[in-house]
Amino acid sequence: MTTNHPGEAPQTMRLLRTKLFIPQTHPDVVDRIWLVDRLNQGLNRKLTLVCASAGYGKTTLLSAWIRQCGKAVGWVSLDERDNDPAPFWGYFISAIQTLHKDIGSTALAMLWSPQPPALETILTDLLNELAQVESDFLLVLDDYHAIEAQSIHKGIGFLLDNMPPTMHLVIAGRAEPPLALPLMRARRELVELHPEDLRFTSNEASTFLSQVMGLQLDQDEVQALEALTEGWAAGLQLAGIALQSAAFQAGSRSISEYIRSFSGSHRYVFDYLAQEVLNRQPEEIQQFLVKTSILERLCGPLCDEVTGFTGQESGRLSSQDILEALVRLNLFILPLDPQRQWYRYHHLFGDFLRTRLEQTSPETTAELHRRASRWNQRNGYTAEAINHALAAQDFIQAGQLILDVATAMFRRSELTTVRQWLSQLSEAGFEAQPRLRMIKAWTFLATGSSEGVEPELQAIERVLGQRADGSAESYSLPGEVRGALGEISCLRAILAFNRFDLPTVLPLISQAQRYLADNIQGGWFNDRLDIMGAVVFMRSIAYEYTGNIPEAVKSFEETLTLSKNNPHLVPMCYSHLAQLKVICGELRQAEEILRQGLQTSGKAQRQSPLTGMAFTGLGNLYYERNQLDEAEKHLEQGVRMGIQWRSWESSLAGYSGLAWVDAARGRSDQAEARLQELATLAERFEMQLAAPSIEVQKAWLAVRQGRLDAASRWAQTCDIDPNGEIPFVSEMHAIVLARVLLASGKPDEAERLAARLLASCEAGERWGRVIETLCIQAQALQSLGQTSQAESALQRALSLAEPEGYVRTFIDEGSQLMALLSRITPTDERMRAYIERLKAAGEGRDATEATEKPSGAAHAAHTGPLSEREIEVLRLIAQGLTNQEIAEKLFLSLNTVKTHAKNINFRLEVSNRTQAVRRAQEMGLLE
Repeated sequence: MTTNHPGEAPQTMRLLRTKLFIPQTHPDVVDRIWLVDRLNQGLNRKLTLVCASAGYGKTTLLSAWIRQCGKAVGWVSLDERDNDPAPFWGYFISAIQTLHKDIGSTALAMLWSPQPPALETILTDLLNELAQVESDFLLVLDDYHAIEAQSIHKGIGFLLDNMPPTMHLVIAGRAEPPLALPLMRARRELVELHPEDLRFTSNEASTFLSQVMGLQLDQDEVQALEALTEGWAAGLQLAGIALQSAAFQAGSRSISEYIRSFSGSHRYVFDYLAQEVLNRQPEEIQQFLVKTSILERLCGPLCDEVTGFTGQESGRLSSQDILEALVRLNLFILPLDPQRQWYRYHHLFGDFLRTRLEQTSPETTAELHRRASRWNQRNGYTAEAINHALAAQDFIQAGQLILDVATAMFRRSELTTVRQWLSQLSEAGFEAQPRLRMIKAWTFLATGSSEGVEPELQAIERVLGQRADGSAESYSLPGEVRGALGEISCLRAILAFNRFDLPTVLPLISQAQRYLADNIQGGWFNDRLDIMGAVVFMRSIAYEYTGNIPEAVKSFEETLTLSKNNPHLVPMCYSHLAQLKVICGELRQAEEILRQGLQTSGKAQRQSPLTGMAFTGLGNLYYERNQLDEAEKHLEQGVRMGIQWRSWESSLAGYSGLAWVDAARGRSDQAEARLQELATLAERFEMQLAAPSIEVQKAWLAVRQGRLDAASRWAQTCDIDPNGEIPFVSEMHAIVLARVLLASGKPDEAERLAARLLASCEAGERWGRVIETLCIQAQALQSLGQTSQAESALQRALSLAEPEGYVRTFIDEGSQLMALLSRITPTDERMRAYIERLKAAGEGRDATEATEKPSGAAHAAHTGPLSEREIEVLRLIAQGLTNQEIAEKLFLSLNTVKTHAKNINFRLEVSNRTQAVRRAQEMGLLE
């Protein structure tokens, strides 16, 4: 058994150190002074973006510049395999460690530890350490266009927002990254180079062709080539190599005639020149180039394996000798490390060579990939081994390799990669390893593609020769078959819930449990505990959606017992339990449950994207307490995490919560846009369950904004029976409908509906909804002239809400309720203080003091103790010292003090120095 040391990448995600080397440059590289000046000017900004298609010399320019810029530089060469966050940030932090070996050690250890915290926590720790670095440094992310994962883009955005001034980020790629570039341009935080900047001028082309390529061309010839290639550096280089050969050939054509013979677009010119270059090489070199073109990175031993070199062939060069010769010949091969052990071909040249391979020896391609797969498997590069096996269409080998790593990758939430591999697998691969169909079904389900699940389940049933139909004979089959049928039944129960087909869910749950009885070891992918955990979780959901809250709570707790090691079910259970507490008006318990969920999820090998539900839950609790900054931060974090797996629950809670934050801050248009974005997302990702709730949120926002036409249109589609029973799942619809009726001048109808709601919610002890409904009833009664009854309803709402710290529930009802609140004159001092906080928050005066702060264990679980240095800084803040004065007194840099101050505010959940001192005094931290 292999054990990874702390901070070391798992074998399935082993880091390739050559990706951290700064590419070598030609000793006679053309000096592009004005571009270097542009790059130097950008050092005072946060980000340099070099964006152009392949072959424009982005990497060459950057590698030449950083060798003369006088700054410490870290480098990462990215590729498509870095789209999972763990390897991406592993390379990112490792690149920083090439400059400061002690910086990021903790962050890297957390990233690769068996129980890593959330990514934002890791980045925060890294940024805090980087803030200690007093000398300027750069980090280059080359070929960033290979990154498509939204979670990585979000992480880079977080980094740019919080980067210390000593750090500068450089991103090079073929397309603009999806970052907040317009905002950065407006803030002058960005310098950019694009194709029009990178094209060689005639003078630069002349210098390149003469100085680098050794060609003596007249001005007309240079201009002809420059026009032909449109200043494209790769095209000029290919042309130069072709002309080097042409210049020494016997023949009647001059170089000028040779150049004039070219025509057409540069794509065809490139094809022509590439073939001219290749055809002029010795046969042995041609064969080597074509065969090794299947490799993204080359080293001698790997190339020996691919080309079949054994060392016994007389007179044949080794692969290492050939690689070194290619570098000397300037044949579009780039050394990746100073020792010149690893190389890569220029992207365009590699593309051409692969095309040539397919044209000349297509029958050999598969065998070349098989050889590469075997070498990578032997040397611990499992991902590369799988990619080459798939390229070889050796689907049986690829399937076996995927099966070997699938469980570990599910635990680490690397489903994007697993899904890509399985999408390339042929029927032969699935026939050889039919268990892969179960993995594919779970992958489809987890990544929001439910429509792909059922075909896989039916295919499994055909392999088993038995349907998961709950028939008597199916329960007497061998244990392995019953385990598979139980897993199928579990997946179908989840699909039924996603269709909101609740009557089908419970029978499927019972069926799955019966299949898995008698200590069946497990299904085709998950073990028995994981499947049973999912089954009991679905039963919990069924209880929740039918309003049986006591049974739902017990069932969720049972799920936690069964699935305590499942990194995906655990945060979902805690989040649903917390939501039930919110419905019952127990906000403090809800917060404790969510924090416990985050703490437990943080112990997983990698935090599941479904942990986003806990962050959105906390964000909405912060909103209720009127802590808008913290609400926004947690809601955005939840949305970022949930969207990775298209979690409709995280998206609904997150986007809706952000809309309310926007509305509370007076950003009405942005609030409306948030909900529209959510609706678009739900349609694109087929989040059918979210659609009705989105419309409810839109209607409530329309009421708040006075758009009664839109609210009334929704009310006409609402299927609440005016006289019948209100189902649990329709209670929120009824609450919003009552608001619409009230705003539309129908207080009598609103009051009757509120009375029915109160009876139902009180019977079920759903005190959170009772509080909301009492607020609506109070306004309706006042509109009907029943002021005394209105005040009584409001007083009851206040008595229920005060112990839990409700704020926004009252404020968001608007001016009528706030005016009614002013009429309440309680004799109890605590209630008077509570009403004063509500009024202050409603009037926007000193609103931060009108919030309810968590206390005791719940607060400590979130903030953790302040460090010794942070307490030292906090004491000086309490004495009234400025950041500069604190820096001088403690012999720290100003940026370090600012970082400590920011951390103090975050841990104490405040927004300024005065509040920090007050909170610290309340907690006894300054004694």
